[in-house]
Amino acid sequence: MPSTKTTESKTNSQRAFGNLGPATFTSVSRNQVAQLLRQSLSPYFTKLMYSLHFEVGVEKGGRLRADVVCVKMDRSVTIVEVKSGWQDFAADHKWQRYLPFCNQFYFAVSDALWDTHADRLKEALAGSGAGIIVCRAGGPVRKVLPAAKRNMAPARRIWLFTKLAWISGVSRARRVN
Repeated sequence: MPSTKTTESKTNSQRAFGNLGPATFTSVSRNQVAQLLRQSLSPYFTKLMYSLHFEVGVEKGGRLRADVVCVKMDRSVTIVEVKSGWQDFAADHKWQRYLPFCNQFYFAVSDALWDTHADRLKEALAGSGAGIIVCRAGGPVRKVLPAAKRNMAPARRIWLFTKLAWISGVSRARRVN
């Protein structure tokens, strides 16, 4: 018979991730995996004093959309691209286009993907300066490969912060009725 602590822990996980529970990245759809990864990133980055913005077009016209843009009061910008599986990671040929729009760039992957493809992920990113964050459904988030810090052009930073302010307020992008 499970202890009360185990049952209590399961209930907390179910509250955080619906009825999916912990360690479920292998038993859900790719869209659900991506959603769970984004949900795992929020408490991790907010604890580090970042403000998070989801699905942000970082090029004019919205041709390049970052999954998560994290900003700090010191004006540093971190972009995180969420990858639901190896195929999703391997098919992403545009990720290097994000680099001029941030000071650090990470991929967020599930613990299941990391456990099965860690060497391939590290090999694919070798020398790029991109980092990897591993998320466990209902569990801890950890950096397994730190991202290099890079400079961001001042004009690009001003444009991005202006865009974040615009889409966060009441505007054509976000109407309030």
